[in-house]
Amino acid sequence: MPKIRTLDPTPLVHFVRTTTGTDVVELLGISRNAWWRYKKGYKIHYLLADRYAIRLGVHPMSIWGDEWLTVIGDGDTKPLD
Repeated sequence: MPKIRTLDPTPLVHFVRTTTGTDVVELLGISRNAWWRYKKGYKIHYLLADRYAIRLGVHPMSIWGDEWLTVIGDGDTKPLD
């Protein structure tokens, strides 16, 4: 069974807190419950992380740095949809 590639949500939470002044759930297109889970440390699937970065107008490396390269370099990169 392939490893599920996820990212630590801490860099996303920090990035959003320091760079945006808007409602984060609206900006990312997620529920308040999902945002609460991320703030509590629930992992983010790498494809969702990519979507969130795009919605924030940046490359995922701007948020996750080398962790992004480690996760995406770990095999298949099929889209979620």
